[in-house]
Amino acid sequence: MGSKAFLILCAALFIGGSILFCQTARGAAESSVLEVYPAPMGISPSPQYSVQLVQNGQKKSSFVYQSQNPGFLSNGEPSGITTSSTLEQSTAWTTFSFSGASVVVQITNGKPFTAARILPSHRQIVSTITGNVVSFSVSSPGNLAVDFCYLADSCPTDSEWDISNPMLVFSNPPQGGPGGNYLTAKPGSPVPPLSNTQSMVYFPPGVYDLGQTPYVLGITQDGGAQGAFLAGGAYVKGAFQIAPNAKGTKIAGRGILSGEEIARNPCEASQTCSMIDGTKIAGQALIQGITIVNSPLRNVNLKGVENTLRGIRIISWYANSGSFASGEAVSDPGSAIEVG
Repeated sequence: MGSKAFLILCAALFIGGSILFCQTARGAAESSVLEVYPAPMGISPSPQYSVQLVQNGQKKSSFVYQSQNPGFLSNGEPSGITTSSTLEQSTAWTTFSFSGASVVVQITNGKPFTAARILPSHRQIVSTITGNVVSFSVSSPGNLAVDFCYLADSCPTDSEWDISNPMLVFSNPPQGGPGGNYLTAKPGSPVPPLSNTQSMVYFPPGVYDLGQTPYVLGITQDGGAQGAFLAGGAYVKGAFQIAPNAKGTKIAGRGILSGEEIARNPCEASQTCSMIDGTKIAGQALIQGITIVNSPLRNVNLKGVENTLRGIRIISWYANSGSFASGEAVSDPGSAIEVG
């Protein structure tokens, strides 16, 4: 595609109960919470943007990721690789969670700009600009895109807004944590397979490489489906394979699942690669809250019935890599998909 395709399916996000993921309920009268997540060691931040968050007068930095369009080199020159975008060279994003009081988002742009706009426009979010910082307030979780204008006329028409490196803001309810008898992965080390007594694999903050073979989420000796929890600040390279006949698999958290190390040519030739492959499951899978980036082919492919996609984010560059199939699915608002 020659233009930016950014689909925000709504702003509301919800957290469902689960025996695998512990979520603490908070009433309106309880204290506010603002969660930011550590920078994964070895993952370079956006060279253009930085983000500060302010809640009740307390300021925290939120790490800004960047996904490079393979069709462009880092200097903006074409790489010779064909992707779905001829205009968008990269995408930056930050992820945080909060409850209670509103959060002021402060984005510093290293490139001087004349105007900024917050999308989707129906949210009617008003921003202020001070120097090279644009600020705005969010009162509920959701997905936002921040576009910048670098022209003297402040971009009165849509075609003038720069989309070469948009800045996305993903805000969530507090993420909770893993529960049950889980395996804790160690950053930088091989991730052992789950035993039939373990209910899930937990990825704390850090960088992981699952290799070229998808990590299997199977079935416990008691017949329960095994799952995965990717904590905020976890950057997992690789893919997941859900075992045949699994029912109720859950993959959740605020972490990132990246396909950057998966060879694209074999995937394109076989048309079988998915970042989350559940083509033989019984159903009732829940994919919640994670961000999937740099897929070599497909993102989520689930069969069966009553699968749920909840608050997931997808950033992809290749043709068809934004696709997902979920059988008879319940896909609630709160997800965001960007394909080139």
